[in-house]
Amino acid sequence: MPLCGHVKPTKTFIMARKSKKQKLIERIKSIINEWGSFSIGEVQADYSPCVSSMGRLVALAEHFNADGVGVEVYEPTSFSSDSQESYTMTYEELEVDVLEEILTLAEQYEASEYKTFKRCRN
Repeated sequence: MPLCGHVKPTKTFIMARKSKKQKLIERIKSIINEWGSFSIGEVQADYSPCVSSMGRLVALAEHFNADGVGVEVYEPTSFSSDSQESYTMTYEELEVDVLEEILTLAEQYEASEYKTFKRCRN
């Protein structure tokens, strides 16, 4: 029994106090921990989440693992589809709207992997 009549916080209470950003990060990481890392091509997405834009360059999140995001920098007006630069970011460095887009992609990946798992099991 806790001292002074204080009630020990439940897991549900603790989760409710977490920020939206932290909840998004935890959900993304839980999908990746269960199904593995993935890249934008594996979910057949029509877009990559835009992390930032710098003049004529755009930085797009394209690779996702438990530690963070692989970002590719492109020049949209270029005739080449090769990235100009690449770097990594942690999920904590990303804005909530970008995390929401990544979660949507992660959930698509999860659904695809689950279907494959079920098909292989039968």
